[in-house]
Amino acid sequence: MKDKRRDAKLVMLEHSKAKIELYSTYLSTYLNILSRVSYIKRIHLYDLMCGEGIYDDGSKGSPVIAMEKIKQHYFSNKNTSPDIEVWFNDKDESEIEKGIYKIERVKRFVSKIFVPSNVQVKYTREDYNNLLPEIFKAISLFKNEKALIFIDPYGYKEIKHEHIKSLLSSGNVELILFLPISHMYRFLNKSLSSDDFPGGEPLRNFVSPLFENLDGLNNASSVLNFVDNLKEAYRQYLQYEKILVDTFTIERNQQNTYALFFFTPNILGFEKMLEAKWKIDEHQGKGFKINSKQTDLFSDVQMTDYPEKLKDYIGSVDYRTNGDIYLFGLKNGFLPKHTNEVLREFQKTNSSFVVLDSDGNKHRRGSFHINYHDYRDKKIVIIKILKD
Repeated sequence: MKDKRRDAKLVMLEHSKAKIELYSTYLSTYLNILSRVSYIKRIHLYDLMCGEGIYDDGSKGSPVIAMEKIKQHYFSNKNTSPDIEVWFNDKDESEIEKGIYKIERVKRFVSKIFVPSNVQVKYTREDYNNLLPEIFKAISLFKNEKALIFIDPYGYKEIKHEHIKSLLSSGNVELILFLPISHMYRFLNKSLSSDDFPGGEPLRNFVSPLFENLDGLNNASSVLNFVDNLKEAYRQYLQYEKILVDTFTIERNQQNTYALFFFTPNILGFEKMLEAKWKIDEHQGKGFKINSKQTDLFSDVQMTDYPEKLKDYIGSVDYRTNGDIYLFGLKNGFLPKHTNEVLREFQKTNSSFVVLDSDGNKHRRGSFHINYHDYRDKKIVIIKILKD
């Protein structure tokens, strides 16, 4: 008999709790930032495979967490909230309560949470792909509006990359996608090498649009390497839309690793997701491993090679600006405070390391202006390593 306590359809296992914690942390920041941008008139939250709402063990799923974050934001901001439209969707029947649908449970639980008067909540029971035309149309008509889309499928067969590209192309959407990476990696080589492999077609359909040379995927040496390959492929696939892509891995055990992919056109949103990741993984900012110390998931080398990569990046041309280095740090998974620490160490130990202001004069020691606001305001600091 299957252990009900370990059935992911009935209870929220630890990897799902980590996923929801990351979503919750980022959503709180997302609301706080956008509510302070005067030209943003409305925020949209789409949870298109929203699940049970609350699980058999009492754990809260993404729709309940989202509504609690909206409530928290309202009472933390003197009973005010931006205009928000929330759309919860799930087509499946409940695994917990037989005879009703998951979306009915979500509606029941959300009805018990305070909702500000200018927050509208919509519930639907449709196939995810059938909703997309309506969502594409709505996004195309955005005027001073932003959207955060959360897609948490049971698998990956329904996910189409062209849909992700279309959703992101307006420049007003951020998207979070959760994938069962271990399962995909486990059958990757067999799916690519044999057309007769049962179940191989969905995986081939998933990876084909992202990789010109599928043979190269056979060289993925580990699950984490496969995640990195997918991340880089998404970056290339979405480069003309100027989409930033990042990942967060969650390892349940040696056989099961999941990955959250985050897509945004917004530099500040990208930085804030990194902050959320570093709150969960204080050592690496990359992943979460159940029942183990965080440092076990990634080797120290992956952490300590950043100074060398940054040094090579600066030294490969005549100079870099603070804005260049700010972006380089983020794209390598490090926050501005980490980059500043590395630069201060360079300044202490390397006499060839030079920092100048925009007029070419020696800049104040220890100050590099590696942050979003100086990047946005185009404050220029010149940073270079003198050649021998």
